[in-house]
Amino acid sequence: LVIGATGFVGGHLVKRLRREGLTVRAVVRTPARAQALVDLGVEVVPGDIGDPASLEAAAKGCDAIIHLVGIIQEGRGFTFRSVHVEGTQNVLDAAKKAGIGHFVYQSAVGSREGAKSEYHRTKWEAENLVRAGGIPYTILRPSLIYGRGDVFTIRLAEMIRLAPVLPVIGTGRSKIQPIYIDDVVSCLVKIAAGNSHLGKTYEIGGPEELTYEEVTKAIAAALGVDR
Repeated sequence: LVIGATGFVGGHLVKRLRREGLTVRAVVRTPARAQALVDLGVEVVPGDIGDPASLEAAAKGCDAIIHLVGIIQEGRGFTFRSVHVEGTQNVLDAAKKAGIGHFVYQSAVGSREGAKSEYHRTKWEAENLVRAGGIPYTILRPSLIYGRGDVFTIRLAEMIRLAPVLPVIGTGRSKIQPIYIDDVVSCLVKIAAGNSHLGKTYEIGGPEELTYEEVTKAIAAALGVDR
């Protein structure tokens, strides 16, 4: 069962899972809009992380759950706490009732107790729920993920195209280790397909450590923009 299958990571993941010959079920808030998943042979079921009954129905008969749902900014009707903490608890409760044998949770690099951002603090709380949930688990903490369809690159590229100067947030010297989406998907498939990673937490990143300014300049160069 993939929760978050219509998102950036989920969309790439289900394609790989199907290519590997694995049976996939996806929880989707609006199944009528998930024709791309159906075309891949994914079983689409209605559900929402805020609706425990829908999660219980979706989890029945599944061997593993890959929980990918997360937000990078709050909006009307949803907060970091409601999505990361309360939503994850609902998924865990459904997993217990369904007898799920492996719970895979996608967290994020930087998640820790006392983190400055609410995003990382609530991801850490969700991790602790998973660890204490009584279900065999694996936690994956990817660094910034890039690839076709990622929101970060799309938004930054739009800013670069439109701005009269090259926009750099902060000093531009903060370091990140971007990881390509196909590599994240490879890790998730290896984790979900076996039992050799149970009870473990992995932090993953790409081979290059770059400053934010270097990332900005690389995207500008790829766009052919000189500012």
